[in-house]
Amino acid sequence: LAVNKVEEAQALLESVLSEDSANDEARVLLAQTKLYSDPKAAADLVGPIEPGSDVYELAESTTVYSTLFGYLEDESTLPEGETKVEYLNAIQDLRKQDFEAALEGFIEILRRDRYYNDDSARKACIAVFKSLGESHEITLAYRSRFSGALHS
Repeated sequence: LAVNKVEEAQALLESVLSEDSANDEARVLLAQTKLYSDPKAAADLVGPIEPGSDVYELAESTTVYSTLFGYLEDESTLPEGETKVEYLNAIQDLRKQDFEAALEGFIEILRRDRYYNDDSARKACIAVFKSLGESHEITLAYRSRFSGALHS
């Protein structure tokens, strides 16, 4: 995965899971390889991971991403209003892996309509931070802006 050999990684991870279906780390890594191409399959992979697992936060962020990407397929479940368009745009940015643009959009939603769609802009930001990692440069750049938006 580190050298972007996704298909080889998927084959290795599937092999690991066939030998040890309780391997949460392999399950999350495999889900991450499928997240942008098949979000539902990714969510299904991480579904069995329990809160006590070392990779639970990554599993949870995978589930959030999958839910968000589902809104692009069927936006009818989202509340109507100005925020809906901005929210869908932020999700599209996330789907394109443009994390900075996605975070910009979600943070702006937090500032203007904090509880839109059950506070899901906040959940989306947290999922991005968890999936990138706490020491990632994008997380570091946007974490304080996110906190500021929550407390403004």
